[in-house]
Amino acid sequence: MEPRRRVVSIVGMGGLGKTTLAKKLYNHSDLKKQFDCRAFVYVSKDYRKRDTLQGIIVAVSPDSKMEDLKKLEKEELELTLHQLLKERRYLVVLDDIWEKEVWDDSLKSVFPRGKMGSKVMFTTRKKDVVLYADASKPIEPQFLTQDESLELFRKKAFPGMDHMPCDLEKLSREMMVKCGGLPLAVVVLGGLMSTKRKTAEEWRRVLENIDWHLIHAQDRVSAVLALSYNDLPFHLKSCFLYLGLFPEDSSISKKKLIHLWVAEEFLPQQGEEAAEGVAENCLNELVNRCMIQVGTLTSLGSLKVVRVHDVLRDFSISKSREESFLEIYSRQKIESPTSQRTKCRRLAIHGDHHDLYVFLKPYAPYLRSLLFFNTRWSSELNFVFKDFKLLRVLDGVPFPSRALSAVGNLIQLRYLGVVLMTSDLLEDKLPRSIGK
Repeated sequence: MEPRRRVVSIVGMGGLGKTTLAKKLYNHSDLKKQFDCRAFVYVSKDYRKRDTLQGIIVAVSPDSKMEDLKKLEKEELELTLHQLLKERRYLVVLDDIWEKEVWDDSLKSVFPRGKMGSKVMFTTRKKDVVLYADASKPIEPQFLTQDESLELFRKKAFPGMDHMPCDLEKLSREMMVKCGGLPLAVVVLGGLMSTKRKTAEEWRRVLENIDWHLIHAQDRVSAVLALSYNDLPFHLKSCFLYLGLFPEDSSISKKKLIHLWVAEEFLPQQGEEAAEGVAENCLNELVNRCMIQVGTLTSLGSLKVVRVHDVLRDFSISKSREESFLEIYSRQKIESPTSQRTKCRRLAIHGDHHDLYVFLKPYAPYLRSLLFFNTRWSSELNFVFKDFKLLRVLDGVPFPSRALSAVGNLIQLRYLGVVLMTSDLLEDKLPRSIGK
């Protein structure tokens, strides 16, 4: 093994399989034995150094408690991580780095030389990121051959079968030509075809709906995603689009997602089955169609956490804005909302922003879901309880418990997710009006 810490990079366009390859290497049984500690963290476009450092520390030091780490300054987190790694052989995977500054100016210094053979691996879409990382020649996943595409497609379209019906093989090969060897396109199309009748007539109809004239690989992905999305029943379209509210590379709790869908009343009534059961069926169908990914499983093998590929998330946000389904405002400067945007029914605020009252006020007559991610409490948010009469979902704001006294005004509210400080829980009880 190399006598110093080495940086390994995997570079390529979205949907080419960078994360899949990184996970295979990270979880390889032979590689696991070579390292004293390991961590796999998602960086993404909306990079937050504090979250990344905390994620690595918790992974390499399981005894660390997140509530304690949240009290530390960034410099203290950097020092803690450096101390944890400096005498160990470590493997850290940083998935989906978008800007060279994330490594060069932010993370590079926190990784010590470590013991012989230590590795930092990252995935990125941008080759210029690799140039700034002191990395060896990058790994560049190649497009699948047609035979490789066909085999991957078979596993998704015919789960549990070890062969493909002869009358569908020719049509399947034609579909693979249109996917252009891009794994994500193959997987999503396979998920779609798994729901179709296994007849040549049915498959030919799908084949004719894929645009032959697409040249660029990313356009091919968009065409396949559009085809799969348009095939969804109306209620599944709403469930899928709702996932776009969550930040990129989020680990989304199945239990929470089901409660959100139920609160929004997306789901059709299915006999006597409870709404939560219907929601779980919908979630499983989206997984089977490869529109969302399995994150983690419970000890019994049932779904616990789901994730959304960033290409699929981008598609869902684009489609949502076309249909005025949702809006998202992240750390970029918040612009004044247009009249068309304020008519959307769902809004997510990512990060802290000034003048939220001025910004949110026009949304009040229409909004059904308001979700905050990584947003600190501000007294100007109190007006939400007075003006947002149609809210069914309010989630993610660290309200002090005293501010919840007006929650009874939201008579349509079906889901309330708040972050309360421990001291608040000890000092105050939740108001009775919360049960209205």
